[in-house]
Amino acid sequence: MNTTMPKWKQRTILGLSLVLGLLFLFGGVTKIIGTQMHVDDFTRWQLPQWFRVVTGLFETSAALLLIVSARTRFYGAALLAATMTGALITHLRVHEYGVLPAPMVFLALAALVAWIMRPEFVRSRLTLHRHQPHAV
Repeated sequence: MNTTMPKWKQRTILGLSLVLGLLFLFGGVTKIIGTQMHVDDFTRWQLPQWFRVVTGLFETSAALLLIVSARTRFYGAALLAATMTGALITHLRVHEYGVLPAPMVFLALAALVAWIMRPEFVRSRLTLHRHQPHAV
């Protein structure tokens, strides 16, 4: 983890990453093994069952990346944010508006972790370069 980050922030990001990781490890594995609830959900959403397995693999991968190391946390959070964007689109497409708050919160938390844990190569690309006026 970034050692220049205050201890409270390190602990907060670690705790948030562990909670997200454990939740999505469970959710991903249950999608992969095909619990009846997930099979029924993907059927209701008119999505093929192979897509349930792919979604479970994404969630499980994101979870492991969030849990395993501070070096991988950005990638796990980014993958989880992308997956939650897909979840939001799915729920909007099938008019399941009542469940939108959960993926919205997970998307926001994953985006927060990704932003704070972004590696230097991402930070350097996101810095604003001031336009230097041309000398006359």
